[in-house]
Amino acid sequence: MSFAAVISQVCEEKLGGVKLKKDQSLAVESLLRRRDVLAVLPTGFGKSLIFRVFAEAVECYTNGMFRFWLFVIS
Repeated sequence: MSFAAVISQVCEEKLGGVKLKKDQSLAVESLLRRRDVLAVLPTGFGKSLIFRVFAEAVECYTNGMFRFWLFVIS
C-alpha cells in the first residue's frame, strides 16, 4: 500500500474524513519515508494535524512495529 493510500485511509477511518492540505500531506509522506521535516507554517494551518496523521499512519502501515521520535516545537 502506498503512503498516499495509507494517509487517505487514516484521514477517512481514524479522523472522520478530514482532508489534508497539500503541504500537510507532503510533510506526513516525508515523515513516513523517514526523512527529516521542518514545517514552518502559519498559525491555524493545521500543524498539529500533521503529527496526528503521522502517528496514526505509522500504526496503520507498520502494525506498531516502527518506533520513532517526533519533536514538535510550537
